[in-house]
Amino acid sequence: MDLQLLWFVLVLLFFTGLFVLEGFDYGVGMLYPWLGRNDVERRILLNTIGPFWLGNEVWMVCGIGALFAAFPTLYAALFSSLYPLLLAILALLVVRGAAIEFRNHRAQQAWRHAWDLLVCATSLLVSLCWGMVLGNIVSGLPLNQQAQHTGGFAGLFNLYALFWGVALVAFFLFYGALFLALRVEQPFLPAIRAIALRLGPIVSGVLVILAIVGFFCAPAAFHLTGGLLSTGSGLLALIMVGCSYWLLRRALYRRAFACSGVAIVLAVVAISSGLYPHILISTLNSSWSLTLAQTASGPYTLQLISWIIVPLLPFLIAAQIGNYWIFRHRLDARSWLYY
Repeated sequence: MDLQLLWFVLVLLFFTGLFVLEGFDYGVGMLYPWLGRNDVERRILLNTIGPFWLGNEVWMVCGIGALFAAFPTLYAALFSSLYPLLLAILALLVVRGAAIEFRNHRAQQAWRHAWDLLVCATSLLVSLCWGMVLGNIVSGLPLNQQAQHTGGFAGLFNLYALFWGVALVAFFLFYGALFLALRVEQPFLPAIRAIALRLGPIVSGVLVILAIVGFFCAPAAFHLTGGLLSTGSGLLALIMVGCSYWLLRRALYRRAFACSGVAIVLAVVAISSGLYPHILISTLNSSWSLTLAQTASGPYTLQLISWIIVPLLPFLIAAQIGNYWIFRHRLDARSWLYY
């Protein structure tokens, strides 16, 4: 495989891992302060993601590092164009991590309640910002011939990007509820199932509308290559979300959760294949859009980082699988709770 294409796939793999693993993490963060009726219940719900949330963020670090090493021009264009959103994500993740760690340092209910609300707020805002990042990438950015962002930062907060943010928040809420259904015992399951059943149709409707609106609001992405792979993957992603809801109604929580994870993978395939061979669209002139070849590092750099990173990737995946296997058991009031 060509090294440029290999690293394009690896960058996509890292960010897919981020959304597959952090998606339910953010969803639980948004849900647990409201599902837990008392401090013990909220601690149980928070501890469902306790062993995982920090490890999940490793995928973001790897993705950004891989992007910087393999596609420095793309890295520069993206981070200079989306600076306010990406800086907000970084700040929110710092605050979110501190809130998760600090909430149990004191026994006062006011102290814990304040940190719970902060976890909820930061989880929601991080999801919203990631959705807006994706929305801006799909619709394109005002890049000139030198790959410099020529628009104002206010343009990043357009209605289409905001709709992406709302859609991602809704999906992560549904995804987080499915994860909780796998991780807790009674008496939580009825409430979790009820909220997931309410969210399912809403999420499906929002994603269908997003796909339709995207066809008209993001023509640069959808019409550069079009292609059966992009369209087919997008439709399959919507079908997988519908399957998740269908399986949820039959209390097949593990399969429902798996279908939602597959939907994220298919959505990444749909977006990336719709853009390829371009990876960042210029809304000013399509000939100024950045391609894989234009943004990649030289052959020597790509070969060097391949020899360093690729052998380590199986260990990263194995460590994550091992962590999830060790902490696979459901939690209840008898469980040992760290947070």
